Amino acid sequence: LSGANLSEATTDNRYIQVSCIGSSKRMTTIDLTNNIVWCGCFTGTLAEFESRVHETHSNNAQYLAEYLGFINYVKSLINRPERI
Repeated sequence: LSGANLSEATTDNRYIQVSCIGSSKRMTTIDLTNNIVWCGCFTGTLAEFESRVHETHSNNAQYLAEYLGFINYVKSLINRPERI
């Protein structure tokens, strides 16, 4: 993308990213609009990501807590009642 002209690129999607969590300290991104999570080689829904986190990190309290903290934060945004 070094030569890409993105000056007119637009999106209405809402994204959240967090970095340096989990065993590989990689970037984790969610597209809230389409319910898609990217984390390393994983791509799927938030529910699928949560399931994978439990499978992968059930024996590591630190990484489990880091990922679940992110997941719970995202859930709090999704479940928040709209303000009038």
